[in-house]
Amino acid sequence: MCPRADHIQVLNARIAQMQAAGSAPEQLGSAIEDLNDYYERGIQLRTMRIGTLEEEKREIEERAMVQSRRMWRIVIGVFVALCVLIVMMVEFTWPGTLEILAAEYWSHALTAIIAVSVSRTRT
Repeated sequence: MCPRADHIQVLNARIAQMQAAGSAPEQLGSAIEDLNDYYERGIQLRTMRIGTLEEEKREIEERAMVQSRRMWRIVIGVFVALCVLIVMMVEFTWPGTLEILAAEYWSHALTAIIAVSVSRTRT
């Protein structure tokens, strides 16, 4: 049995004994006050614990958000590096291919869209 239950049982037994013996109201009031103080202290401890846990939860959520942002930045960086590698391999394998693509108007628009997308992910 937990110590709290023992404490409550002792106080309840003492209150019952005082009531049966017809003790003075001051003594009975003192025992009831002890029991009330015990419950109040328990509530205070639980409230402090809940506050601490809520604060820890907020900190953990903030750290998780920061880690998630870092992860996405790394993923985007790797994706851009792979795209550059592929472009380099294509140009090495078939020289002049990218020169033809660079002359097309749609390739300029695509490059601008990619540049804007990458720049927005950095913030």
